Parts: sequence; C-alpha cells; structure tokens
Amino acid sequence: MIIHSSITDRLKNQHLVICELIKDMDNALINKRPAENKWSIKDNIAHIAYYHKIFLNRMELILKGNEIIFKRYNPDEDHEFNNCIKLSKEELLGRLYAFRLKVIDYLEELKDADLEKTGTHQKFGKMNVVQWIEFFLLHEAHHIYTIFKLSRIK
Repeated sequence: MIIHSSITDRLKNQHLVICELIKDMDNALINKRPAENKWSIKDNIAHIAYYHKIFLNRMELILKGNEIIFKRYNPDEDHEFNNCIKLSKEELLGRLYAFRLKVIDYLEELKDADLEKTGTHQKFGKMNVVQWIEFFLLHEAHHIYTIFKLSRIK
C-alpha cells in the first residue's frame, strides 16, 4: 500500500490557502462569530491547527495495534482546545505550520505495512492509515471551505 501523490500534495499545500483567504481581513472580521453558537474564522483555524495533535495521537494508537473505536472528536469538551482558541491568529497559524511539518515527517517514516493497519471511527467504521489520512484532509478541507464562506460575508 502507498500514499498517493494526490494525498501528499494536499498534505504539503492544502493548508496554505488559509493565509490567502484571510490576507486582506482585519482581526475584527477574523474574530467575528456569524452567530452565537457558530465558530469564527479564527476558531476554525484553531480547530484545524489543534486537530493535527488529535490526528497524530490517533495514528500512534493505530500503529501500536490497539483496537480502539475512536469517538467523534468534540472540541467543546476539550479544555486544551478551549485554551487554543484564546491564541492570536498569528500564533495559531504558526502552530498550524509547525504541526503540519510534524504530520508530514511522521507519515514519511511509515512503512508499507504500517499503512495497512486499521483503526475504527465511531461513525465511519474501520479505516486503514491511508484512509485516515484522507479523512484528516477532507475534514480540514471542510473547515477551509467554512473559512472561505465566512471570508465572503460582508
């Protein structure tokens, strides 16, 4: 089993569009929540950055061979994530880029046999490591799309 170039290309580049989307926005707009219970652009960036940590933790558990059913991650129940939201946009982007390099380095060290190991997601079922990477990227893309939509609200 291999990690296809479409996955590695997105791992290396997908997150970079965030700066392009928000480059002309002031902090008031980046911090503005569209509704009381909805995330701001900054909250979405915080989630994307922090989720790298969740992803790496899951990868380590999968590679150890633990047969765990991973519950859907709920940031509202995560004290550490709630602290992350308090960081500045610049700090969050710095963390995002640093975590991304860790993820890329981690995945580049995997052996072919590692890619076949599986973990079970509560909603999406059993997935091998390549499918987990795809899930990670699609999840991130969803939040980037949300950032895009919020950046277009005038």
